[in-house]
Amino acid sequence: MYESWAGLPSALLERYPDLRQAEQQLIAANARVGEAKALFFPAITLTGTFGAVSTELGDLVNGEGATVASPGVDLLQPLYAGGSLTANYRAALARLQQAGLSYRQTGLNALREVADALSRYGRSADEIAAQRRRETAAREGLRLAEMRYRAGVVSYLEVLDAQRQLYAAETDRAQSELGRRTAAVQLYLALGGGW
Repeated sequence: MYESWAGLPSALLERYPDLRQAEQQLIAANARVGEAKALFFPAITLTGTFGAVSTELGDLVNGEGATVASPGVDLLQPLYAGGSLTANYRAALARLQQAGLSYRQTGLNALREVADALSRYGRSADEIAAQRRRETAAREGLRLAEMRYRAGVVSYLEVLDAQRQLYAAETDRAQSELGRRTAAVQLYLALGGGW
């Protein structure tokens, strides 16, 4: 059932809530860079009420002297902002870079979680196989101890010791199987399970 998990596409990681959050923060930081860049340009209303050409734009284009001073101040305002626009733009770029690094780190963490879960799941199969071999050997040891006891070669204490070893091996095998199921659940969650 779980063996089909190998070879799954990394696109499954897009389901991670942390990765989605980091992606949205990156998108927002990118938008803030665009906002900061837009502040360098003058703000002119291109249309007035009901889609007519605004008076500011019309006066600017027609060159009417009395009203050109008003939009002219708005046009020059971004040039004389005292460097605050440039500082704001650089800060937005820095936040974008930080959001990009955060997004990358979140993606790497998600990949690490999946890799760790796959590794634990793979190792659990090997552990179960080893515990089954140990259980088989302990069962054979008990069978031999019982034969020797019936033949009168050893005391019943050796049979009891062989039983104890078999029960310990069975318990360890059961723990290994539980560990494999736990590893399967962890892998399922690491792959964005439940979405």
